[in-house]
Amino acid sequence: MSKATIVYIHQPVGTPQAPIFGIPRVIRSVLEAQKAGIDLVTILVHPNDRDPVRVILKETKKVVVEWSVICDMPVYRSDTWSGVWIDGGVLFRSAAVTAILESCAASSSTVALRHQGVVGPVWWVDSTAPPLSFPVTPDLHNVRYLEQSTESFAASDSLQHSEDFLIRGLVKDADGVVSRNINRKISTAITRRIAHYPVHPNAVTAVVALVGLSSWPIGWLGTYAGFAIAGFAYWFSAVLDGVDGELSRLKYLGSPLGAWLDTLTDDAVGTAYLIGLFGGLATMAPDGIWAELGWFTVVAFWTTVVPRYWLMITKVGSGDHQKISASRTKEANTTFAKLVDLVAKTVFRTDFLPFFGMMTSILGLPQIFAWSFAIGTIPAMIETVVTLRKWV
Repeated sequence: MSKATIVYIHQPVGTPQAPIFGIPRVIRSVLEAQKAGIDLVTILVHPNDRDPVRVILKETKKVVVEWSVICDMPVYRSDTWSGVWIDGGVLFRSAAVTAILESCAASSSTVALRHQGVVGPVWWVDSTAPPLSFPVTPDLHNVRYLEQSTESFAASDSLQHSEDFLIRGLVKDADGVVSRNINRKISTAITRRIAHYPVHPNAVTAVVALVGLSSWPIGWLGTYAGFAIAGFAYWFSAVLDGVDGELSRLKYLGSPLGAWLDTLTDDAVGTAYLIGLFGGLATMAPDGIWAELGWFTVVAFWTTVVPRYWLMITKVGSGDHQKISASRTKEANTTFAKLVDLVAKTVFRTDFLPFFGMMTSILGLPQIFAWSFAIGTIPAMIETVVTLRKWV
């Protein structure tokens, strides 16, 4: 059984209950330790904090790990001191605890995390190592440091720096170019402001749907203003789509229902924009081929969507469609396969497509997006077949 002790006795009274974006520090620490695979958490607090902390832990349904709250440092014995020790006054990510557990289980000395010269709040203490004293000084003797390649803990315990740390953690490694450089900067700014209020991610998803679905009737007008506003609605819904995921991660509100609603909304909004776009082009040029091309594009788009839902239901067991792309086991090894892979990873993304649709519409060239999407459905369908063969 892996265990961790989170220490608050060297912090001012009330520190464990202090909220950051509406979540008490102690709950954030326990949930991150729980996410890292800790089985037993002991919280060491000032006597005045003991009862409030117990109440908070009992009322938080997300806390499923076994826990206890104590007020005195345990007597030094190998069976009580060995394990993970965490400074509760400093925020950390679950990756910090995971790194300690993976690298230090067989260690015979104290091991501390360090990132860019800053010693972190998480230590591994072996049964033969001397006990730690809190607060822990940066210049520990007889300590092996585990360097972290990414930021895994906050360097300061101030509220401002703690919030900055949590907001930085909302950026995902899988973010595309548009998301990293544009969408995520806007969505995190929105998330930072509304996270202090009791806004549920599913409520944000509902707003995403309303904004995105409005692109259908507006685009169908077939005017420059109609295309431009529809394109903006399509893109802005993608920005807001980042907010619901950020809120769920920031406030531990993720749920299977939320994942399904998010995926369904993405596909519904994409379909709505396509119908409005091709309908508007057909309205603008009734003698053209836009109606037929629109039918082909929407049908082709859903031939890639339906198999994805089948995989999510029968194989993945989750509404998180990103788990399908994360399951790729090998890279493309032919020119054509690399081209298909490039289209799938770069162009057919929920961040690039809305931005491209907005820009072409604002420039008065919605036809470029229409033709690009229609042609792009062909390699996307091929990529879907390849993915199905890997799973079936």
